[in-house]
Amino acid sequence: MTQRQLKIDMAEGNWMVDIFSKGDDSGVYDLISPTSHASVDLRADDIHGFRYSLTGPQGTPFKITLDDTVIAEGSIDNTESQSGSGVI
Repeated sequence: MTQRQLKIDMAEGNWMVDIFSKGDDSGVYDLISPTSHASVDLRADDIHGFRYSLTGPQGTPFKITLDDTVIAEGSIDNTESQSGSGVI
C-alpha cells in the first residue's frame, strides 16, 4: 500500500469525499467537513475511484487533490450543490 494525501480546498460550505476500490471500500468517507485533509492508503495494483458531494453558496470554488494531482475542480452552481465521481 502507498500512503497518499487527500485534500479539499473550499472556502465555505460542506463536503464529503470518498476514495474506494473494487476490493476495498470501508463505507466510511475519507473527508467530511470540516476536515479538509487526510492520509489514505491505496494499493498500487488496484484501480481506485472517488466520489464527492459538496454544498455551498453559488460560485464557491473548490479543488480536490490527491498528493499534487487535481482530481476534481470547479465551482458550486446555482443549485448550491455539486457532486461527481471519477477514476484515479
